[in-house]
Amino acid sequence: MQKYRDALLQYEAGQYSEAILALSGFLKEHPDHALAGSAQHYIGASYYKSKELKLAREELLRSLNVYPRGRHVAETLALLAETEDGLQMSSEAESHRQMLLSLFPQSPAARQLSAAPVGRMAGHAAPSPGGGETASIHSPEKAPEKAPEKGSAEAPPLTAPLNTVPEEPETHEGASDAPQT
Repeated sequence: MQKYRDALLQYEAGQYSEAILALSGFLKEHPDHALAGSAQHYIGASYYKSKELKLAREELLRSLNVYPRGRHVAETLALLAETEDGLQMSSEAESHRQMLLSLFPQSPAARQLSAAPVGRMAGHAAPSPGGGETASIHSPEKAPEKAPEKGSAEAPPLTAPLNTVPEEPETHEGASDAPQT
């Protein structure tokens, strides 16, 4: 558990190579852990942030294939589409965007996609050769830009602060166990 927490701290600090190593070590030791899908997602996100788009795509696809019920599936689909845009794979990118909108229409990733111009997600810029970081939907600390009304059925799921680790697997983004009224 500490290895996972340390890896996320490295990710947030922009130490992507170190985060990849730590997350890979966590996955090797705990491939069936409740946080394994999250670890795989952050490996792909780290490669994306490092502008290694081919490796990012491989790891994001692995996240979807190995952990299809992970808590970051919607974010992974969105980031995969952005990665594929950067690789000039527009039909694959569009396919993953459609999958995101179809499977997770109420997720923050889908709402952000719907509000963005075609081919570019709000808050998600393709890596530029000159560097520079932008806020992204896969940052653990990112909060929704507009808070839903109190009692709204569309309230985004709460995420654990970085310094805590959920004890049970969480549901997909946008999913709700609350009864609909």
